[in-house]
Amino acid sequence: MILSLINLLIVGFLTGFIFSIPIAGPIALLVVTNSLKNRARFSNRVALGAAIIDFLYVFIAMFGITALIKYYQPFIPYLFILGGIVLLVVARKIFKTKFSLTSSEEELENDEEKGGFRTGLLINFTNPGVFFGWLTSSFLILSLAASLGLSTGGMEKIVGRNVTEVTEITKGSVPKLKKPPAVAEQLQDAPQQTQVEISPYKAATLSLAYAFGVGTGGYIWFFLFGGFIRKHRKKLHPSRLNIALKIFSFFIVGLSGYFFYMGLKVLF
Repeated sequence: MILSLINLLIVGFLTGFIFSIPIAGPIALLVVTNSLKNRARFSNRVALGAAIIDFLYVFIAMFGITALIKYYQPFIPYLFILGGIVLLVVARKIFKTKFSLTSSEEELENDEEKGGFRTGLLINFTNPGVFFGWLTSSFLILSLAASLGLSTGGMEKIVGRNVTEVTEITKGSVPKLKKPPAVAEQLQDAPQQTQVEISPYKAATLSLAYAFGVGTGGYIWFFLFGGFIRKHRKKLHPSRLNIALKIFSFFIVGLSGYFFYMGLKVLF
């Protein structure tokens, strides 16, 4: 079991790190915009808040607490709508930001440092796609790890069973839960995979290891990425910096619209 724990920690870390690299998501955009404003603590707190929600969602997806999904499902559209509202507020703040040649580094660094942790928590929590994304991607990653001969304690089979069960519970009402072709192929042998039996203690322990690795990997990526942005931000003239922030604010508005669309689509 110790070997499986170590493997899951490493695989989880790499998964969280690599899957966080795309900058199209709301957390990535927040880290970029706040790093451009030299708000190191705020962007790091955003990443930490998001990482904690990732940890919780991955643990639930791994451990297979499908009973919770029955209670979670009715709130999904409202969470999307709430997330859209939060992103609109964030986009407005970013759009109103203005830099000038007289702006001091100290003023920028100390500007509105509070609230980053809550923002990261709220944005990831109000994005149900995070849970469903981690559910299917974890199954793919763990299946790949097992096929390469790494000991995962049989967790790839449990997650495969969870994908099937959660799909049946939600009845495909959430687009993010649609199984990619690779997942569908893996689940063709579902009768064999669902026979796996792992003690609740072992399943919880292995799930915690993988979830901790994912959350840590994601946080480390955003910490390093934010530091890189802050290091090179001085190369941008204030006018160009203002334009960049305005562009990012419009991207966030677009994500907000997507959240609203998802919420209304599930409702109606």
